[in-house]
Amino acid sequence: MKRWMIGAMFVLGLASAKPAFAAGKPMSIDDLLAIKSVSDAQISPDGQSVVYVVSELDRATDKTNSSLWLVATSGGAPKRLTTAPGSNNHPRWSPDGKTIAFASSRGGSSQVWLLPLAGGEAQ
Repeated sequence: MKRWMIGAMFVLGLASAKPAFAAGKPMSIDDLLAIKSVSDAQISPDGQSVVYVVSELDRATDKTNSSLWLVATSGGAPKRLTTAPGSNNHPRWSPDGKTIAFASSRGGSSQVWLLPLAGGEAQ
């Protein structure tokens, strides 16, 4: 099940990008740098949700920003969980599925943060 979900997330990530070749022109470096990458998909303990990382290059700062997203395994619109610039990655579910632990550089150095899914800010 996990391999299928990871494969589906990869295909969805590619499908959401606007490929340059569809417009009939060769792919440029700008096109390549605009592609967002999807990684580290983790299925919730109850199997109802998947949390994953979306990374993209911020061309103004020349740094990569990554954020956590959540989507139901049955489909639907994904929900962005983190918006802080920098790296927000390596999500892992708590055993009860109510909290997501992740590594973030939002405090200046990489630290573990806990995000309650019931609402509220990461701590």
